[in-house]
Amino acid sequence: MRIEIHVLQNFAPSNLNRDDTGSPKDTEFGGYRRARISSQCLKRAVRRYFNDHDLLPAANRAVRTKRLLEHAQLRLKKDGRDEAAIRRAITTALAAGGLKLDEKNLTQYLLFLGEGEVNKFVALVEKHFEALAKVQDKTDAAPTDAAKKRPARKEKAEAKLAAPEEVQKAVPPLFAGGKEADLALFGRMLADLPEKNSDAACQVAHAISPNKIHPMEWDF
Repeated sequence: MRIEIHVLQNFAPSNLNRDDTGSPKDTEFGGYRRARISSQCLKRAVRRYFNDHDLLPAANRAVRTKRLLEHAQLRLKKDGRDEAAIRRAITTALAAGGLKLDEKNLTQYLLFLGEGEVNKFVALVEKHFEALAKVQDKTDAAPTDAAKKRPARKEKAEAKLAAPEEVQKAVPPLFAGGKEADLALFGRMLADLPEKNSDAACQVAHAISPNKIHPMEWDF
């Protein structure tokens, strides 16, 4: 079944959506410059609406984040458990799935993961915590000149092999999607795990103004 929805919506005069430089987004259409709201912006608003109004059970929602380390840390904190050990365990487990953290402990790109996938990942880290926490943590050490010259692909391969073999085999199947409605609706792309990509059930076009805009207005 295919359903197309076309909507006209009024907004007060404002710059609703901006690019990475802070400029209001626009586009050329029909020979005129028009205001634009990107499809990414619209989809984020829908995902936030699901959460803000609790329209779906938490287990059927997904999270789009670079802060997977923080999400997992909060669930693994226990009395007396060393935070550095928690970080090592999570970082090593992520590396086992081909996902690397940068110097700010963020994933290299936004991950769109279901709550069920995050919970399974945390459960796996908990199960193998002692072995994962023993892996040498290189994130705090200053990189040598030789380390800086190593290709990123080689670094990822080395980090992956540092994890126990059982974890290396167990992590990729965890990111297989599930019953998360927003993930199924909008799909996802995992650059390091392309086999775990999901096609979107919903296609969203960029919204453009029916009127032309000239010149571009600024606000602060």
